[in-house]
Amino acid sequence: MVRSRTAVQVLLLMGVLVSGAFASPITYTINFTLNSGSPAPTSGSFTYDSTAPLASRFTFFDVVWDGFTFDMTSNANSPFSVGCGPADSSTSFGELSGTLTCPGTPPVSWNGNATPSFAGFGFLTAGSGNEYQLAVGVPNPSDVAGNAGGSFGITINDQPPTPEPSSFILALTGGAFLARKRMRRATRKSTQMTH
Repeated sequence: MVRSRTAVQVLLLMGVLVSGAFASPITYTINFTLNSGSPAPTSGSFTYDSTAPLASRFTFFDVVWDGFTFDMTSNANSPFSVGCGPADSSTSFGELSGTLTCPGTPPVSWNGNATPSFAGFGFLTAGSGNEYQLAVGVPNPSDVAGNAGGSFGITINDQPPTPEPSSFILALTGGAFLARKRMRRATRKSTQMTH
């Protein structure tokens, strides 16, 4: 009985440690595939914190295409929805990760477009009429023009998660509790043997 109770306590302690051991913001890299036009984006990444309030889960989101840097952070936190219902940062993450799409739409793709006065980049479901959109435009002071599009996927960066200080404190407290319990038990056994 005592052993099973101790085993349950150890399992509960381990569960708490494992579930809260790492800080939540995760940085993702966007891997682009060029399907039409030119050029392909040279880089793309974002940082997403699923524990933050809905209006601020993306803390960084940049894509570099055709020499332009598109800061998509605010747009990802408040995406545009056409016929798909309300949208928020979790909707954007669902679209980017491929776990959420607007019903009846093709998979999300990327598209870059530059005219002599304007350059835009976006993630959208082309030609469906109903879609969630993440799109940003910037002025184009040069005569650079182009149009490109393709598919993409996201991967988690290989950075090890940072343990939270509270996890270490919790582990030390649990270890001290278990050590104290063993010492008490050993003291009781030795007292019973001497009487």
